Amino acid sequence: MNKNILFVFLFACSIISFAQSPSFNYRRKLASLQKEGWHSIALPPDLFKQVNPGYSDLRLYQLNGTDTTEIPYLLKVRNDEVNEGIISLPVLNKSKKDGKLFLTFQLNRDQSVNYLDLDFEERNFNGYVNFEGSNDQKEWFELVKKQRILSIENQDIDFKALTLTFPVTNYHFLRATISSDKPLTFKQATFRTREINPGIFNSINTKFTTNQDKKNKQTITEIRFNDFQPVSRLSVQIDHTGDYYRSFSLESLRDSSQSPNKQWQYYYEPVYSGYLTSIEPNDFEFEIINTKKLRLIVLNADNAPLNVKQISTSGPQVELIAQLKSGQNFLFYGSPSRSAPSYDLVHFENEIPDSLVSVQLAKEEKLSPEKEKVSPLLENKVWLWVAMGAIIALLGFGTLRMISKK
Repeated sequence: MNKNILFVFLFACSIISFAQSPSFNYRRKLASLQKEGWHSIALPPDLFKQVNPGYSDLRLYQLNGTDTTEIPYLLKVRNDEVNEGIISLPVLNKSKKDGKLFLTFQLNRDQSVNYLDLDFEERNFNGYVNFEGSNDQKEWFELVKKQRILSIENQDIDFKALTLTFPVTNYHFLRATISSDKPLTFKQATFRTREINPGIFNSINTKFTTNQDKKNKQTITEIRFNDFQPVSRLSVQIDHTGDYYRSFSLESLRDSSQSPNKQWQYYYEPVYSGYLTSIEPNDFEFEIINTKKLRLIVLNADNAPLNVKQISTSGPQVELIAQLKSGQNFLFYGSPSRSAPSYDLVHFENEIPDSLVSVQLAKEEKLSPEKEKVSPLLENKVWLWVAMGAIIALLGFGTLRMISKK
């Protein structure tokens, strides 16, 4: 009897889990292959609204009659690949003349740099830097001309723009000439070598509207896309007379609901925060998000509102890399409860060739519920409840038999 009860219990669990197994709501057919082998499949913009945020429900299958074969893939998000090295150099010479601060550094013969981060004891200053290179300290060559540096610190703002950028250089000697509206006390300098392997980014069709919240002294810009998109870059052009530096927050639409009076309520979550300034381009990068709407909130304090002239956005290309064979190949997706797959392929990425053939996806097909159901018996919930009731009755009967024997 104990064995029978255990069997019935396991059978019940299998029925319930089988009936609740996740299914796909959408699929797209892959174009016919000209040649079998490694391919890349770029995901189109209108696909992301149906996909899990972490892309965990993407599956490639080859369908041959009644046979279904899962195809392993690598998921690639084509962001920039950045390699950076830091070099801390002592000051070789430091001097002042005519209100200017001169700093000279010496590089080793095998070193190259293209960034310089400066730091000073003072705060709240405005200045300019000329940066030069030389191999003998006699003949100097211009690398940066009159690049602005700025520090603002008060109860509302803590902003610094103290980084010089210039072409990669390996001059043996480097010299910074700094002029400022107040005497500066040099603290430290950090050189960097920053190499960027550019990713692949897709420009997004962007629409925006700007409103001024005079009560809260805010400029609020709503940024809208045609579909859910992977977004990681934002560029803002401001039309404003004079210098400005305003803190801002960027938020992404998380959810919405309609109140009884038919008004829509929108709920946002923070994505990024920083400063809009006239000192440098207002280009920002943040962790990739899938969204259809962003909100940019600029804090104006007691200043005149900023006029947002133009906004552009982009996101990295998301693609799948897989070894495909001729046949009926499909991409399935739209299954909220699916977890990400685990393929051996991730351990052999170095074996994949650098040159890949691109394959296109057809238009989206919505799969009907009838195609997704596994068994006709379970399509009707009444049958499921009847089966569960019978199982519970059998379990109860077995329990009573055991009690009566005792």
